[in-house]
Amino acid sequence: MNQPITPERLAEIREREQEATKGPWGTYYDGKGTYTVQSVCCVSLATGFTSDGDIATLNGEHGDGQAYANADFIARAREDVRALLAEVDRLRAYAEAQQAAYQRLDERISQIDIRESPEAWDLAASVVAILTGPPLPAPADTTQPTPK
Repeated sequence: MNQPITPERLAEIREREQEATKGPWGTYYDGKGTYTVQSVCCVSLATGFTSDGDIATLNGEHGDGQAYANADFIARAREDVRALLAEVDRLRAYAEAQQAAYQRLDERISQIDIRESPEAWDLAASVVAILTGPPLPAPADTTQPTPK
């Protein structure tokens, strides 16, 4: 999945996140291979283990690491999805701000007469190449020796 998430898809994910049972979620193991994902789990000396309700039940064998991994994944998904949505919002806002800054820079460069200055011409050409070209490659790994 290398395509950007459309605003519509993001809205669908956000809606599912909002409609899901409120968290935090946790897991309960019955000691026989069954894991139950529950909302607002807590343990107290007075009441023992309590929750606000079951989210999912996963059956496995006693000591089944895969059943535990799946239950843990589901239990953490509630907070993970919320955090990922916030990160998408932050990155999209950053991208929009960068695009606006690039647009202002492009407009400013188009107003400058650079015909008289070779240095200004070179600088403007470099900035235009950065603004209109492909993304710059990641920095080279400097921990490896360079071949001769």
